[in-house]
Amino acid sequence: MSKMNPEPMNTKDFSRVAAMQGLHLNDDFVEAMYYAFPGPRGGKTVKLIDMEKLTDFVKRLYPDRRLPPTPPPEPAPPTPPTPSKSKKKK
Repeated sequence: MSKMNPEPMNTKDFSRVAAMQGLHLNDDFVEAMYYAFPGPRGGKTVKLIDMEKLTDFVKRLYPDRRLPPTPPPEPAPPTPPTPSKSKKKK
């Protein structure tokens, strides 16, 4: 979310964008994010989350977080030999 909009984001927009990304957050959790990473004062009713502080915190918490390398493709299982019909002579 920080890459899309590095500016401070109000709590309702933060919840909406997180839900669009598939991350459904509880309103109490979003409120706690506001108190942990307060943005600049936007008025009495506007609560802003500072996205730069949040991003910095996550990068410090998980400094070497990288996606695992893509594993090589698994080899195809060997095909079983086809049974051949042999003729019996009497």
